[in-house]
Amino acid sequence: MSEATRVTQFAAEELDAGGGSVDFTQVAAEELDGGGGSVDFTQVAAEELDGGGGSVNVTQLVLEVLAEDVFPARLTQFRTEALVASSMAGDAAATTCDLWRIRRRDATVLRFAALDRDVVYGGEVYSAAAPFEATASESNRTLAAGQMEVAGILSSPALSAADLLNGLYDDADYTVMLVDWADPGRGVEVKRAGRIGTVKAGETQFSAELFDDARRLDTPVLDVVSPECRVVLGSARCGIVLATWTRTATVTSVDGALQFTGAGFTEAAGWATYGRVTMTSGANAGAVRDVRIHGAGGVVGVWEPWFQPIAVGDSFSITAGCDKRLATCRDRFANVPNFRGFPSVPGTDALIRYPDAR
Repeated sequence: MSEATRVTQFAAEELDAGGGSVDFTQVAAEELDGGGGSVDFTQVAAEELDGGGGSVNVTQLVLEVLAEDVFPARLTQFRTEALVASSMAGDAAATTCDLWRIRRRDATVLRFAALDRDVVYGGEVYSAAAPFEATASESNRTLAAGQMEVAGILSSPALSAADLLNGLYDDADYTVMLVDWADPGRGVEVKRAGRIGTVKAGETQFSAELFDDARRLDTPVLDVVSPECRVVLGSARCGIVLATWTRTATVTSVDGALQFTGAGFTEAAGWATYGRVTMTSGANAGAVRDVRIHGAGGVVGVWEPWFQPIAVGDSFSITAGCDKRLATCRDRFANVPNFRGFPSVPGTDALIRYPDAR
């Protein structure tokens, strides 16, 4: 068959432009009649807004055809309504903005609006000029976790470098919503929700990774058989009430960024190893660190440095630690009935041991 072309579709629709209607003045489609019906979009041009009534006028839409042996492609879908919807949404888009809601680890809730004015939604005030913006975003239609990166300037009193570096935003919950600020009563569209991951902060700027809720699917849901206990000290399955195992003290000396000595608790060395220390006053008030070592005389060492130097006179609270061993559960906490480990399970040596060949 010759390479004659035939026009397979021609649509022209003209409505009254006074009501924000759409006027298609030319829609042309050429199809190469080579038996395969293959076509290729090489240009989609021309979208003109009619300033009179907000209507849309598509003045040219050209579909050029290439032979199958050059670049074959089959026309499977053609949706002009996407162009129409995008254009007609222009006025509404001018009154929409993002609302951010963040719930920190200490239960403090922060609300920001990506706008130059405060927005009230659901009886809550979202403060103007969110101090950050998204720099990269990744999402998909599968169950794989998406993520977003945000960066900003530390200009808001509610968002400080000390709080960021002291871990108050680690694993915090966040929600991003799209709202019509001119008419919040229309409701919101939740664009993204999840938890905050890695946070970095300097003197004036910060950045953070945000993961969506799909990341929670990565959490193991099956118990792992191990000699050590598998639950967290103080959890419901553990049964220990941490308030009973918390002591308060005051810093009496400082040894570098990772170690200090406290007075006011007289527990034996090792009592707080693997526990947690929380500063309750001073420049690091509210910051929490895992205890690396608890030595004699109230020496406390942590894994990560504090954002600000610890000072003599700072107060703190410290909880007992648990190394997950049966002996510790028995001798320190007297909690063997709630021990969730398998101390008699064979280890790796038993798995790889060969029979005695004699």
